[in-house]
Amino acid sequence: MPVFKNEDNGTWYVMARYVNWKGERRQKCKRGFATKKEAQEWERMFQLQNASDLDMSFEAFTELYIRDVKTRLKENTWLTKEHIIRTKILPYFGKLRISEISTKEIITWQNEMLAYHDDKKKPYLLKEEAFERNYVIAECCKPIPGDDSLGFINDDGNVVVHKRSCPIAMRLKSSFGERILNTVWSSHMNASFEATLEVKGIDSIGVLNTITKTISEDFNVNIMRLLIEAKDGVFEGKIKMKVHDVEDIQKMCVTLSKIQNIKSVGRVAD
Repeated sequence: MPVFKNEDNGTWYVMARYVNWKGERRQKCKRGFATKKEAQEWERMFQLQNASDLDMSFEAFTELYIRDVKTRLKENTWLTKEHIIRTKILPYFGKLRISEISTKEIITWQNEMLAYHDDKKKPYLLKEEAFERNYVIAECCKPIPGDDSLGFINDDGNVVVHKRSCPIAMRLKSSFGERILNTVWSSHMNASFEATLEVKGIDSIGVLNTITKTISEDFNVNIMRLLIEAKDGVFEGKIKMKVHDVEDIQKMCVTLSKIQNIKSVGRVAD
C-alpha cells in the first residue's frame, strides 16, 4: 500500500507509481492528509484518473479537465468557466461516479438551473437588518440608495453593489454575466452612506459658514471632510458627508444652489 504516516507531524502521505501518456514510469508524492483514509481515497482517485476509468468521481474527472484546458484559455474566460463549474456543476455532480451520471440526473440538474435563472430575474433586494447589510458597497463608485445599480457576486459569495454607469461594473457585466444581479433598494432611513458634493462659487465673507450650517443644521447631516480652495476671487470645495439616499443629495443641491454667490453644486466621485 503506497500510503505512509509521517511520524514527525502525524500526517499521512502517498507515494503513487504510475505510467504517463508516453509510457514512462513515474512516481508522485502527495503530502498533508489528516487521516489514512483520506490518503487512500486520494491515491485511488489518482490511479482512476490515470486509467481514465469511468469509476472515477466527476470531481476527479473535473481535475483532469482543468489541467487540460486552463492553460489554453484567456484568464477572464477561464475565471467565468471556473465559477460555473464550482458553483453550478460540482455541487450537484461532484461526488457521483462518471458511470452513475445518467440522462435522468442531467435533466434534473438542468431543470434546477432553469429555475435558478427564473429566480435571478427577480431583483435582489438591498436591505439592512439589525445593522447588517446583505450587500457590500463598491469602493470604486460608492452607490447610495436611489442610484441605478447592479450587484456582482464575488468569489466569497458576497453581493457587491456598483452604479450601472461604473466602468468596472461594465467590465464585470461583460466578463462575468453569470454573476450579475438586478438590484432594488429597500428603505434605508436608519442607515447612512458616504457621498461627496462639489461646490463652486464666488469667494466672499461668510459663504463657507453658510454652506456648512445649511448642511449640518437644515439637513441634520454629519460632515466627514471639507476641502476648500480659493483663488482669484473664486472657490471650489468638496464636502464629504453621510446621507440616507439620493433624495437627500438632490434636496441639498437645490438648497445650496440658492445661497448667494454659489454658482454650481453637484455630486461627484470621492
